[in-house]
Amino acid sequence: MHNKFKLHVGIALAFVLATIPLFTVVIGYLYINNTRLALETASQSMEQASIDVAESFNTLLAPVSRIVDASAVVAKLDHSGLRRVDGLRLFYDQIEKLPYMFSFFIGFESDGGFYQVVRRAKEQKSIGADEIPWPEGSHYALRLLDASSGRRANSYIFLAGWGDITGLDRRHMAYDPRQRSWYKSAAKSDDVIISNVYFLSSARRPGFAVSRRVSSDSGLLIGVVGVDVTLDSIGTFLDRKRIGENGRAVLIDAEGRQIARSGVLGDDMSEALVAAESSEDPVIAQAVRTRKERGTDHFTMADREGRRFMVSFRPFNPTSGAYWQVGIIAEEDNFTGPIRETTLRIVAVGLLMLALALIAIFLLARRLTISLRRISDEAARIRDFDLSSKFVMSSRIDEVQNLGDTIANMKTSLRNFSVYVPKDLVRSIVASGQEATIGGERRPLTIMFSDIEDFTKRSEALLPEDVLGELSLYFQAMSDAIQCHHGIIDKFIGDSVMAIWNAPREDAHHAVNACRAILACQNACERLNAEHQNGKLLPLVTRFGLHGGEVMVGNSGAAERMQYTVLGAAVNLASRIESLNKVYGTKLLVSESVVAATRDSFLFRHVDLVSPAGTTQGIRLFELMAEQSERIDPILLARHADWEACQSLYFERRWDDAASAFKAYMAAHGDEKLAKLYVQRCETFTVSPPPPDWSGIQSFDSK
Repeated sequence: MHNKFKLHVGIALAFVLATIPLFTVVIGYLYINNTRLALETASQSMEQASIDVAESFNTLLAPVSRIVDASAVVAKLDHSGLRRVDGLRLFYDQIEKLPYMFSFFIGFESDGGFYQVVRRAKEQKSIGADEIPWPEGSHYALRLLDASSGRRANSYIFLAGWGDITGLDRRHMAYDPRQRSWYKSAAKSDDVIISNVYFLSSARRPGFAVSRRVSSDSGLLIGVVGVDVTLDSIGTFLDRKRIGENGRAVLIDAEGRQIARSGVLGDDMSEALVAAESSEDPVIAQAVRTRKERGTDHFTMADREGRRFMVSFRPFNPTSGAYWQVGIIAEEDNFTGPIRETTLRIVAVGLLMLALALIAIFLLARRLTISLRRISDEAARIRDFDLSSKFVMSSRIDEVQNLGDTIANMKTSLRNFSVYVPKDLVRSIVASGQEATIGGERRPLTIMFSDIEDFTKRSEALLPEDVLGELSLYFQAMSDAIQCHHGIIDKFIGDSVMAIWNAPREDAHHAVNACRAILACQNACERLNAEHQNGKLLPLVTRFGLHGGEVMVGNSGAAERMQYTVLGAAVNLASRIESLNKVYGTKLLVSESVVAATRDSFLFRHVDLVSPAGTTQGIRLFELMAEQSERIDPILLARHADWEACQSLYFERRWDDAASAFKAYMAAHGDEKLAKLYVQRCETFTVSPPPPDWSGIQSFDSK
């Protein structure tokens, strides 16, 4: 017999032998050498980092400035076109190119008209000073502020994409772009202007405008075109530029306000416009105060926790009239220095120890991987409730063998358990990890009842063993057809089957799937009958009833013995509908609720307006004839058309004509119980017509 060992002992021993020496040697060597070399390169790295941030920010804004400049030329040539919705396509296309542009706009000098394309910010729920909610699925908004309707109004057209309108909003607003600081600054200059940071009403967050004057050839001011950039996009940019895990990057304007800083992303903009020396980040606040006290842009400092930081400030001008500062702050420990000889020695020692560890891990993993992978794969199949195959494995490790045996036993138990309840229900119980409890929920379901014609009469003379054998074949065929179309068997009631759709798993097309299922059941019964022409119970004729409605679905019974089932008037009505097949000589009766949910998918013919036993209101019954398709039998379509013509005469109270039409129908399509029933009614009504308030409802007092 093979010697076996404990899994945790082998893994622990391998970990000690491989990891501890590697950890001790490499970490100790890195600490001693990098601490000594870090300060030698820190100063140059910090200076270069601040230069890179300033240049990168200018590079970031350069496309915006070029777009604004080019748009000013377009506005000069066709400024009236930008007052139309289709003219704003120019702004829309530009916003899509640069994701950090929040909006593109133009304000006109002549009447204060304002036209804007706005990109919806991440997690933004409303827009504008009036906090207008964004409609579902909207990603852009066109804002038109003018007096085109005779009264100055602010209109929003919400879009999922260009041409895909998701909502409209129009209301009075006293906004005048000519009074805004960005407009006044740009109107006085021939250059692209960056405004001071202010609160963007459309974005409901701080930002700044990049704008330019639009004027005629004679120098007459036409308006100002510009772009809004929110500070959260700048915060994202700075977060990419910081140095090290605990590094900071900050932008400060000419007034000493913190424009943006790293670490403030998305909608977290509560401190964006505070004075930089009062920043919520204590390291940034300390750096600004220290710079002011020392009067220098490059220095080192220590915070209250004793951590050493290197600080570098650098002024830059993103555009004419904008005087900003960029600050780069990094911990000294983040600089390690590129000394090749020391790095190579560290790598050599690390690789040697890593190789030794990998050898030990490989020897152990080779013994474990195959068995553990098989167990893992089998657990995944059980998680997906794939219980079709058996699981057998053998391992030299006690824990692995015990785990494999447990998985095999669990799979067998679940397979046995799944025979008695719907697999979807078992799958949901296993996935939830919770205990099943008494209770349920209200949910719209489609419910099916089936019944075998003359089952009692045919089975009473047979041995129980013969009935059970052939009835089991019948139930298997029915179950396969129902489950193939996303239904579950609720219960078998003697020779009857009760099935439901849209529980426990939700099914948006449950009525369609239920109709397909009973057609499939009918086909399965025909195949079964053809295979057992000489059976003792078979061949069989099955009748189906289908109804949709809201019911209570869930667990009922006692705490020790539960049943997943449905309760409600819709269940009883589905059973009554199935029993009415005997009255009308039909096989596939469905209610009007099913027809309403599936009319375009199936061919139905109207059967009657009835009030089944136990109900007080009339419902329309239909016979399911076939699924709609290009290959539907033309004879079936002709039969359907002839029947509908007969029904029209009947409900128009043209009794003689209706009786003749039903007789002609039977002559063309064969005798059937339903047509004979209508002939009898018509002949009765010819002699004794119904009262004027006749509703056409046929009431049934028995089940």
